[in-house]
Amino acid sequence: MKLNLFFASRRLCLLAVFAATFSHAEELAFDVENPTVLKPGAVYKFSFNPKKKGDKVDVRLHTSSEAGVKIANDEPYAPIDRITVTASDGTVSDLAFSPTDYGVPHIHIEDYDCDGDLDFRVICSWGTGGSWYSYFRCEGNKFVPWQEPEDLGLNTHISDGEIGATGRSGPEYHATYYEVKNGRFNKVRVESIRMKSSLPEFKDLKDDSFIVAAVTEIWKDGHLVKRTVEPQYGQ
Repeated sequence: MKLNLFFASRRLCLLAVFAATFSHAEELAFDVENPTVLKPGAVYKFSFNPKKKGDKVDVRLHTSSEAGVKIANDEPYAPIDRITVTASDGTVSDLAFSPTDYGVPHIHIEDYDCDGDLDFRVICSWGTGGSWYSYFRCEGNKFVPWQEPEDLGLNTHISDGEIGATGRSGPEYHATYYEVKNGRFNKVRVESIRMKSSLPEFKDLKDDSFIVAAVTEIWKDGHLVKRTVEPQYGQ
């Protein structure tokens, strides 16, 4: 009996060692600057400092255990199932994430609400018309989902307190720019290329010398203050 207990105890110890080794091996480094597709059933980690004076946080990307599709060398990859952010004091933010498309998970770290703390976004959908992201905002020592920039379709980088939502549909292109004030997004400018047939300015015009027009709108406090429409003639 004592011999059996000895071997049982030893076996449990070995299993614990193997489990710890496996768990450690599955937490892989993620390079935000050079992202790649992710393995199924793995955890990828990157770190950054969201505050000018403060400690780093650890962001972990937990992938689905089911293989999605395969890359050229026949290796499977999977989407992110959820995201956790662990602060230096042990506080964990558990963030739901549901991408529509998946492949290389591009992640950007920027101060999107201009409050001095860094936020981050993860690409969740893309196509010929543009790219869309899920946003996560820094609040104290936690991160929370942030719906407003996602609903607006913001997909450019922020510059001088301004960020845009761009997209394309066939020959038409649009870019709507927002100024960030008090953590909210106020529309300030729209630049687009529109088909002549879709513009009310040209509904009665009998002119085949142009097909599209450039439209520029200036907005202030939620109101359109100026609109310019310029036909684009071929060379």
